[in-house]
Amino acid sequence: MTNTNDNSLKVKNRTRLKIDALRSKVDYHQFEFETTEEVPVLTNVIGQERGTKVMKFGLNVNKIGYNLYVAGISGTGKTSFTETIVNEFAQKKTTLYDWCYVYNFENGSKPKVLQLPVGMGEKLKEDMEQLIENLKVDIPRAFNEEGYQKEKAAIIRDMKEQSTQVMEELNDVAKEHGFVIRQSGSGILTVPIIDGEPITEEQYRKLDEEKLKEINQKSTVVQEVMVDYQNRLRKLEKEAKETIENVEQKVALAAIGFHMYDLINKYENCEDVVTHLKSVQNDILKNINEFLQNDEKQEQNPLAMMMPKKPKGNFYIKYVVNLLVDNSNTEGAPVVIADNPNFYNLIGKVEYENQM
Repeated sequence: MTNTNDNSLKVKNRTRLKIDALRSKVDYHQFEFETTEEVPVLTNVIGQERGTKVMKFGLNVNKIGYNLYVAGISGTGKTSFTETIVNEFAQKKTTLYDWCYVYNFENGSKPKVLQLPVGMGEKLKEDMEQLIENLKVDIPRAFNEEGYQKEKAAIIRDMKEQSTQVMEELNDVAKEHGFVIRQSGSGILTVPIIDGEPITEEQYRKLDEEKLKEINQKSTVVQEVMVDYQNRLRKLEKEAKETIENVEQKVALAAIGFHMYDLINKYENCEDVVTHLKSVQNDILKNINEFLQNDEKQEQNPLAMMMPKKPKGNFYIKYVVNLLVDNSNTEGAPVVIADNPNFYNLIGKVEYENQM
């Protein structure tokens, strides 16, 4: 009878591997490199030739709604393989643009987007910054020139002379009814005349009822006459203000026009940019006082109360160009890798300013 243990031992001895058989032997002479640093990086997944073809085919489908999905066992190089294929595909010739956000002068809460040729976005940003810095110097300089100061002074002087004439006419009418006209911070006052002299408040309080009734009746007549003269004075102030504003517009336009003309010519092939530059010019002309140096006290004149007050905050921020996409150093189509592709990270969001 054969011993089972002996048979098993014989089988093990026949199938036993020698130590040399436990490792692979490679003839190093067949390699054409000295170290692995000289070996090119592997750009595909071994054994996935079909997957590579499918990836390239899918990337060439230039239609909205077509996407590629790559799945596989963790650690097999899916991400690096996908990035390699996509980066290789992105090197083909493509048309790129720079994209900028700018202030919308019609609706400040909805910025406008500008499309520019590659490299022009950064230039527009720098040009706008330089424009504002130049205007901060050139506009005050233009308004400090002797020609503008003389013209403005002549307008105010003419308005004052006409106002004085109107006041003299009004005073003559008031005297016929026993009053004299006085100007105060609250407006035009009528002061009764008794014995050829304007009376004081103390004298007025001591008058009897009959005299007060007579003065009040005459005062009503004078007040009705005064309405027409007050309207004439307001009209003179309005005309003087409009005349000064027209002169200011011409002076400001001369200071702005030189710089704006160069910019419009520089970006003449970008219609949206030219439109924005014209909007900037119109806004500056409307807010010319923001560029004027008003550290010194304004000269006291009848037009002082009509001058707009300077708003708080950074006024110049609306002229800043926000460079959203700069493709000046991009070769081929841009490749964006999103590790956390949620809605806000992909699309972005607008944070509104809370008020009240």
